[in-house]
Amino acid sequence: MDAVSRGVKVQLPNYLRSLPIPSTFGGFLKLSGSEWVQLVPLVVTTSVAVYLVVSALIPSKPKKKEHEWVNKTVEKEKEKVADTFQIEDLGDKMVCCRCWKSKKFPYCDGSHNEHNKETGDNVGHVTEARSKMEAVSRVIKVQLPNYLRSLPVPSTFGGFLKLSVKEWRQLAPLLLTLSLFIYLVIKQFTRRSASKPTGKKTPDQDWVNKTQQKDKEKVADTIQIEDLAEKAAYHAFCRCWKSKKFPRCDGSHTKHNKETGDNVGPLVLKRKKPQPAAATTPSS
Repeated sequence: MDAVSRGVKVQLPNYLRSLPIPSTFGGFLKLSGSEWVQLVPLVVTTSVAVYLVVSALIPSKPKKKEHEWVNKTVEKEKEKVADTFQIEDLGDKMVCCRCWKSKKFPYCDGSHNEHNKETGDNVGHVTEARSKMEAVSRVIKVQLPNYLRSLPVPSTFGGFLKLSVKEWRQLAPLLLTLSLFIYLVIKQFTRRSASKPTGKKTPDQDWVNKTQQKDKEKVADTIQIEDLAEKAAYHAFCRCWKSKKFPRCDGSHTKHNKETGDNVGPLVLKRKKPQPAAATTPSS
């Protein structure tokens, strides 16, 4: 603190007294080079002080906070990006961008999905749509009548032969719609007649065995008990008729049950576990 006090009370006054400051503005023109060098610290300090005071008093322009921008790419040369649509010109549905990343801006191209995935954000589009009933009403009352009136339908069958290619193209949607309708009606009637029970069954409809040894009149297998391996804990025989190791079970019933909801299983032969010999008590 003593050094600060000495600098303020002694050194600074002595420095100010030694400065070659002229008594008139014209006197600055007569100063020598060494005298200007003496004045440099005072001039610089005074300039910085004035700048700081002026900067504090005059409000500066707000800095651009680009990290807080919502729109980072679209038409940044404009002061404000606003889009206007005529309600009468809207179709049945319009999807507009709100993430400001769409390449079809102002329309949505789905870019918000990638943005949300990369950033964890949850922005989405805005959809302007007419009510479904209004759209249906508009089609029936306005668009369909206008289309039908514009069709070049002749008043006689012979008139069809005089139609131009362009007129046939105009009729194509109507003809295709009628053809499809007639096809669906015929198909529905034929399906109903085909689905009626005839009282007959196809030969293999009730078969249990559909694949194994169908050349035989009857598939019967005899297993000699003596031939069963004594070391095997059990022997499994197929009853689903799908085993590739028939008549042995290979687990095909598991796939069959999973695919069909059935519950067939194998025939399993097990050997009894040998009973431990009873302990004998010594005779007295």
